[in-house]
Amino acid sequence: MEIRAQVTQYVKDRILALRVAAAESTGSSAPSQIGEEDTLMTSPTREATAISSEDAAGTSIHATASKSVKPNLLAGTPGGFQNISVLRTNAMKFLPNHFHKAQLHTLFFLFPDPHFKARKHKARIISPTLLAEYAYVLREGGLIYTVTDVWDLHAWMVEHLVNFKLFKRVEESKLREDGKGDIIDAALRGTEEGRKVERNGGQKWFAAFVRVADEE
Repeated sequence: MEIRAQVTQYVKDRILALRVAAAESTGSSAPSQIGEEDTLMTSPTREATAISSEDAAGTSIHATASKSVKPNLLAGTPGGFQNISVLRTNAMKFLPNHFHKAQLHTLFFLFPDPHFKARKHKARIISPTLLAEYAYVLREGGLIYTVTDVWDLHAWMVEHLVNFKLFKRVEESKLREDGKGDIIDAALRGTEEGRKVERNGGQKWFAAFVRVADEE
């Protein structure tokens, strides 16, 4: 399960453009690339897992013009966009190799591959084995967001997450009350796949879960 190479490169270029623009706005030297010592995996639409972390990073990027960055994107954004990047990898195999315990505060599973055939269900990105890894990298109080346009997959993900003792379902209304409405809207409508579903008049199902404390 992997993000397309051209999508990865696009994200890399956008990140560098933001960093260059942020550096220019503060009068500091603009970066020409992103250091390889920084690593963060983020994921694709319809393929893998999108991951949000306060410890973000990535691989080298060739410079792009910062003129494409709108000034309002820079306002109120401390840090010069140094805490975000992208790495093309396989989350189902290598996730614990990229993050230490309780490092992440959010995991996004947006339109993952439904693997319709029963014999392929074991390849779904939500499974008991993988949930143990997600619980390992997700901090207490961290959130998992899932969105899909396949009801069977939605039911599968909800069932497995509900039955996993380290996750508890959180209602959408509660999250919106807590100020996470923009995140929910972006997860539902901000991806290429989400917009395609809307154009085709399809339906989307959303669910969220909080990481609870380890049992003593």
